[in-house]
Amino acid sequence: MALQEASETYLVGLFENTNLCAIHAKRMTIMPKNIQLARQLKCLNCIQFNPRPSIGPKML
Repeated sequence: MALQEASETYLVGLFENTNLCAIHAKRMTIMPKNIQLARQLKCLNCIQFNPRPSIGPKML
């Protein structure tokens, strides 16, 4: 039952974001490229990055 719930939650979120991508493109119908974009944006949100990357070794 937990697997079904998790799957439904993921798919509902994916289709909500996909629909937003279609609306942004001024369309009422979702297309595969909308799903791809929604998944890419979700992936970008998951990437952790350092906002202040180290420039080089510290000089003493």
